[in-house]
Amino acid sequence: ELVDHVTIVKGPASVVHGPNGLGGAVHLVTRLPGEGPLLEILEEFRDSATFRLAGYHAMEAGPWAWQVFGGLDRVGSWPLSSRFRPTRNQGPGDRLLSDSRRIHGGGGLRFRAAPGHDLRLHWMAIEGDHGVPPSTEELQPRYWRFTDWRVFGASLVHEGVVGRLGMDETIWVRLYDNLLDAYDDVTCTTQESHRALHSRYRDEQFGGRVRLRYLLDLPRDTTWTFRLWSGVQHDRHRQDDQTLQEFPAWSRTLVTLAPESEFRFGPRWGVMAAIQVDLEIPGSLPLQDPKTTVGWGPLLSVHWMPVHALRIRATGARRTRFPTLKERFSDALGYRLPNPSLQPESAWHVGLDVSARASRWAEVSVAAWDAEVSGLIERVALGGGIDQLQNLGRSCLLGVDTSVDVHPWRFLEARIGYSFLHARRLDPGAPHAALPYRPTHQGIVAVASSPLSWLEVSTQVRIVGPRDYQDPETRAWDRLPSSFTWDARLELRPARWLDLWVQARNLLDADIQSEYGFPEPGRQVFLGARFRSPTDRR
Repeated sequence: ELVDHVTIVKGPASVVHGPNGLGGAVHLVTRLPGEGPLLEILEEFRDSATFRLAGYHAMEAGPWAWQVFGGLDRVGSWPLSSRFRPTRNQGPGDRLLSDSRRIHGGGGLRFRAAPGHDLRLHWMAIEGDHGVPPSTEELQPRYWRFTDWRVFGASLVHEGVVGRLGMDETIWVRLYDNLLDAYDDVTCTTQESHRALHSRYRDEQFGGRVRLRYLLDLPRDTTWTFRLWSGVQHDRHRQDDQTLQEFPAWSRTLVTLAPESEFRFGPRWGVMAAIQVDLEIPGSLPLQDPKTTVGWGPLLSVHWMPVHALRIRATGARRTRFPTLKERFSDALGYRLPNPSLQPESAWHVGLDVSARASRWAEVSVAAWDAEVSGLIERVALGGGIDQLQNLGRSCLLGVDTSVDVHPWRFLEARIGYSFLHARRLDPGAPHAALPYRPTHQGIVAVASSPLSWLEVSTQVRIVGPRDYQDPETRAWDRLPSSFTWDARLELRPARWLDLWVQARNLLDADIQSEYGFPEPGRQVFLGARFRSPTDRR
């Protein structure tokens, strides 16, 4: 209920989305305090044990504005497909340990300190518990539950404009407190075997950032825009168990400086150049010779619009991602071997994006890219059900993504998309060339129709091609079959203040494997309603 919209940024198109990203970005834009309806209540349910209830309130009063939100999400357990073949670890019906409960709440406060300058305070807390569905194929399945799962986050923001200079500064804190329990069997009642224990993770993040934007008009219909992303983030990770042993807290600090300069030469040409420099400063890391690690990433992008209906963008960039402390030190209750020496992964990107409006109701987009990756971080099976995150050698991710969007009538729109991905290891001596769980072929067809102002029908079909995988116990390689998923939704709007819907996920009840031994939910049907105050000020 806090999210206003989501933007998908394909590829390394900019450096101002923040540090530690290897490729594109998912940009979640939230409602600001005071934005949205005075009151909004949402309820969605599948049965008496699986439901979602959420509420939102926003209001303004003079220079002040605020928002309050919260909700409860509960899943009794989700059903397996009727086509699922029972195994020694999983029978038919509901998925074992797939239940969950989560309560969240938060708010925001905004104060208009001066014309063009806002101060904002945001906070959010999440508390819950959930099971961890075991593998349906492992010889010794794991019976885990997150008995406690807590998150708290807060941020203080200043946003303002001085002439042509726009700025915002943010400081934030995020605290994680998670208790993971391992039990003797699926009943999750006893912890007496050698495999049973509990482990508490306490992770902390403190940081701040400054973003600047300056726009300048130059002669000959030229504009120059300067952007800057600079920030620092301090991470701490600690893991405890039921013994009296003292576990150290590992820490590191990330520092980022990313200036970006863009020139627009009239309506047809544009050039953007940028560089991102990241520093990882070790705090307390168990390394023989801890040193500050530097990641650097230049970017050059050229935009060309030869005619109004055709847009072309070519981009070349380098990206670096540092592993998180959890990736380095989590042992997954003995099923993962920690790797404190895990190094950053980096990639050189080359991309070409072309979009053309074939007519007033149809647009075609094609994107081709090549990412040459060094030190790709992947989960490597060591045998016996134990794995480790390791840096691989050279890898290549070469692909094409195409889509056709059509809007022939006011009440109908559709999208057809296809993507091809060639993901391979290039280092000599690799036991298997294909990278796991990366399908070569994917396709999607989505249609939405609104023949009446109070009625909307939408449906989506997604096809995912075969995927290679490695058995975590035997280390043998095999291939998951293709999958076909069909979702549909019917929404009614009988009044401005009321939305009603029914939606079906996996309508054909297909048996889909997300990973080896981990099936996806079968058919699920949800009913929902959203009530909002008649005045929506978004």
